[in-house]
Amino acid sequence: MFREFSDEEIKDPLTKVEVTERSYSISREIRQVKSEAALDMMILENEFFRVLVSNILEIIQDSELKDNINGAIFIDGPIVDPPMPSLSFKEKYSEYVSDRIRGIMEAISGGIYPIGYIKRIIGSMYTSYVAAKYNINQIKSVDDYTFTTLLFYQKYRVISELALNSYDIIVYTKPQELDPTNIKAYPDYVKAFKTIKRSGGDLRVFYSLVWISAKRNPRIKMKRIEVPILGDVNETEVNKIFRDLLKVIYLWHLGALPHPLPVILAHSLCTIRKSIAKVVSKEISTSFVSKKIRDINDFLKYYLLKRW
Repeated sequence: MFREFSDEEIKDPLTKVEVTERSYSISREIRQVKSEAALDMMILENEFFRVLVSNILEIIQDSELKDNINGAIFIDGPIVDPPMPSLSFKEKYSEYVSDRIRGIMEAISGGIYPIGYIKRIIGSMYTSYVAAKYNINQIKSVDDYTFTTLLFYQKYRVISELALNSYDIIVYTKPQELDPTNIKAYPDYVKAFKTIKRSGGDLRVFYSLVWISAKRNPRIKMKRIEVPILGDVNETEVNKIFRDLLKVIYLWHLGALPHPLPVILAHSLCTIRKSIAKVVSKEISTSFVSKKIRDINDFLKYYLLKRW
């Protein structure tokens, strides 16, 4: 999605959904099986992410777009969100992190910034930062969503009185780098980047808590935005990147939508309705019983299916 929207810059929009089936051994604890399944899902997501980056770079090469920020890719979720490694698939996890870093580097090198859009703010990463910096111990027990809601509302009241009626307002916190004590997987990303590219600055991920369209759509809840930034950049450059990307996010909040349209579409397409999930689950169980358990009689097969 580019800052200037025209037929030359958005070509052949399409929706592509692919289904992949995987099977896992049940000899392990169910917790480990779920973790590996989640990791495999994220590996597939990263493969499609890299394909998308490649396609956008081709469009940029064929057009006159040559800027520090040529486009942005919305990610429904955080930039740093892999499952923590398990001893049984630690190597697969490390490969995933390295491959994700390569995809992010390819995107940023082409002026395409991934935007991690977190719809639901949990934890107290920002509140802990404010409490430590300004020595305000009273807010340590307050979560980020509650704190920023109160803080932004006060700022909004002051700004809205100064702004013209025709202007909308975006309220956001000063971008801060992710805190590794809160985001446990963040050090894995930093380490993987240094292994892949040993010079030219680090890869850092910054975040900001945002109230989009505070004046026209004040009921839209606070969100957390994460953006990876490559190289040695100063505070002014980080702020400029965030300002440009926040404008992109605002433009995709069509009407009174609670989230940017690409995020809503991605979430809707990846959500399986309960009725469909029941049918799929029954088909899987039927296939398992008929193909994997061949040494039991028909009565037991029927019993298992009825019990399901």
